[in-house]
Amino acid sequence: MKKIPTILLITIIGLSTSLLFAGGEKEEKGSFTMEDVSKQPSGELIVTPQLIGYEDAQIELTWQPCPPHSMLSTQQARVDDIYSKATAWVKNHPNVKIVPVGTTSNVSDNMTKLRVTVTEGGAPDLCAVDSFMMPLFKQYAQPLNEYIEDANINSDDFFPYIQNTVMDGDDLLALWYTTDVRGLYYRKDLIDTPPTNVNEMISIAKDVQNSNPNMTGLVYCGGRDEASVNNLWGLYWSQGASLVDENGDIAFDEGSNKDAMLKFLQFFERTIDEGVTKTNVINYKKESDMYGDVQAGSVAMFIGGNWAINQLRDLITIDEFNSKWGFAPLPTMNENEESTSSAGGWTNIVFTKDPLKKELAASLAIALYSSDEAQESWTRVGGYLPTRKSQYDKFEYIKADPYLQDTLVMLNQASTRPAVELYSIISSETQVAIGEIITGSKTPEEALKSLINNVKNY
Repeated sequence: MKKIPTILLITIIGLSTSLLFAGGEKEEKGSFTMEDVSKQPSGELIVTPQLIGYEDAQIELTWQPCPPHSMLSTQQARVDDIYSKATAWVKNHPNVKIVPVGTTSNVSDNMTKLRVTVTEGGAPDLCAVDSFMMPLFKQYAQPLNEYIEDANINSDDFFPYIQNTVMDGDDLLALWYTTDVRGLYYRKDLIDTPPTNVNEMISIAKDVQNSNPNMTGLVYCGGRDEASVNNLWGLYWSQGASLVDENGDIAFDEGSNKDAMLKFLQFFERTIDEGVTKTNVINYKKESDMYGDVQAGSVAMFIGGNWAINQLRDLITIDEFNSKWGFAPLPTMNENEESTSSAGGWTNIVFTKDPLKKELAASLAIALYSSDEAQESWTRVGGYLPTRKSQYDKFEYIKADPYLQDTLVMLNQASTRPAVELYSIISSETQVAIGEIITGSKTPEEALKSLINNVKNY
């Protein structure tokens, strides 16, 4: 199989040295210690998306946040949360100014550019990295063990899929600070017990439609977008199957993984052929595209992420959502399998090797997102789920919401997409295959043959 060379990434990106991020291994004038951090500079305290701190502060810390998780967010509650925390941190570290590094909203492009930047030695001191891409940066990430101990954060408290991603032996290499999970939304006023496998799900969908002729039994994202695969990968993974092997190459071109992928693709054909899903799901690229069906009361079940809970409460009122909708683990492909689904989110990685800046970068990440106090406010206003198991017993907003309490089981069983370059090809080609099956232009067998061929020959 053809590999994607680093030089190709550089060519595509078209980076020049002038665009490389400041920070990382940048030399400071003079040598600073922790005692210097508390020195009070002159001037006014500035807290903006472009600069956080005093202009005359001697120590500069570069920070590349995820834009929606910063003061550039379009949601004022998030802006206010980061603003107050950043202000408090700088007041406690007055001789440190934080210089945010701007990025675009295109996550894939940003992560590709960051890989080149990190390789060339120009990484920001602290950087937000898409969680499933985090392992690609492990060799450059600085261990955070001593800093989390000071903040009373136990690495064993992170959910299993997080530990599997961010740990390197005993070293914690990133702070996973937001997460999410996918599951099955169902009309609990029409369905007594949610289905646990695909056969049950299709059977229940038919029963609901027989009693309610104007209803569609099951809706999911089937358009050309990551949600059409990521929301449903759990059906593939529940069979014990892998997308890639230990070398990062395609794993579903033969054997049991190939059989599992065929069953995964046959699921889409079954839902259409058995009449529980309409072909218009080809137009649904994300959950919000399905919300019109939900508002109209014309859908009995849909597959989506936990964020739909609050979004639908805003659309159809809290009382109506709570009375009509349940949220259950994603069904398995077959009976007697363990449910799993894709969990995502974002991590913070400290790239600088400078001892003082490393401690400061870790302190900032913990203060903004990862301490219990920071996690409580950030996940609550941001609509995310906590990243540590113990927080489900600590956060009042979680304890007061049975829907969020139920996600604890899902997160304990969740999986993540493979952090390999080939995944983007697997994802895009699987999206094509799903669309071809939904529209009837190919059978699952034909679509699988094309999928394997296209991935192997990319």
